[in-house]
Amino acid sequence: MKCKNCKSEVKGSGNVYCSDDCKEIAANAKKEARIAKKAENLSGIEGVDYIVCNWCQMKVKRVYGIHIKNHHKEKTIEDYKKEFPKAVLTCSKDKESTSKHSGLHMKQDFYRQLAKENVSGEKNPNHKSKTTLEERQRRSPFSQLFTLYENQENKQQAVSEFVKSALSDRLTETQLEYWIEKFDGDEESAKKVYRERQSTFSLEKCVAKYGEEVGFEIWRERNVKWSAKVEAKYKNGEFTKFCKHNYSNTELEFFKKLVEEFKPQEKFYCALPGNRQFFRYFKEEQITKSFDFVYENKIIEFNGDYWHCNPSKYKEDYFNSLLNCTAKEKWESDKQKLDLIKKCGYKVLIIWEEEYKKSPETIIKKCINFLNERDS
Repeated sequence: MKCKNCKSEVKGSGNVYCSDDCKEIAANAKKEARIAKKAENLSGIEGVDYIVCNWCQMKVKRVYGIHIKNHHKEKTIEDYKKEFPKAVLTCSKDKESTSKHSGLHMKQDFYRQLAKENVSGEKNPNHKSKTTLEERQRRSPFSQLFTLYENQENKQQAVSEFVKSALSDRLTETQLEYWIEKFDGDEESAKKVYRERQSTFSLEKCVAKYGEEVGFEIWRERNVKWSAKVEAKYKNGEFTKFCKHNYSNTELEFFKKLVEEFKPQEKFYCALPGNRQFFRYFKEEQITKSFDFVYENKIIEFNGDYWHCNPSKYKEDYFNSLLNCTAKEKWESDKQKLDLIKKCGYKVLIIWEEEYKKSPETIIKKCINFLNERDS
């Protein structure tokens, strides 16, 4: 018996190929013949039902993908775009079909998670270790360098229009509406998970993951970059959703609950965005300082564990590089501030972030009792 590919003698009964190489060559030949026949059968209007590859003049529905892989193995779609910058890459019918059915399965959580795992980190074909920044930008419709925007005069407008159309109906884990839908309208449960999702990056998590020294540096570096980005946006007059207030989510949650439960009738000062007003406590030297919550002659201060160096977490010789002082120096500074306001006739209640997190309802009740106290 002779090999079906090279026609050499084949040993053994039942074998039709002399080696695996011959078997693979024959299989590839059959595949190419099948594709060629399929291309020959393409008919209709060029550009609508098919397009013609500028390299081999073969009729295809799309140039990229299987065609280049099988017929132009030494080249890539990027080579094709550079050589024929104005060439159409897919016929209109194929484009419509792809757009209509593409991504339907990705609305299911199982497939979304599977896809995420397949392209996470360095597995991503667009990862920075495998590509250049320019390559990634040319592939992204969110960038003005995107290949299809090359012939458009106003590239920024093209990006804006794409973003508006692509994201108009999309709900993600970073949106409250996404979690409300997940919990079938249970807004309270949705808000709880949403808050946890929003706090994916914090000093506490960095320290827990990388250790105190390295974790702090990672956290600090990211915050410096974030601050620079916000500042640049405001200088350029760009719209930004970043909050202007330097309050943590925990602190804002605390004051929101306090206001809702206490429902003060008289004028008060609070750290909630939109309600923040400054309170001049040391009038003699015209030094303006602000307190977190002021009602009548009572003040509530919410001390963040890190920013006020909670004594239960930090030793007195701990150096806070962002505050540029030791824990002991910060405690002395806070004490001086409180001593001054007490001399002006105010009573002060200090709430630590740690104690609030352990028992929110108990702390809120403690604050309300404090605010309701009357001088004897």
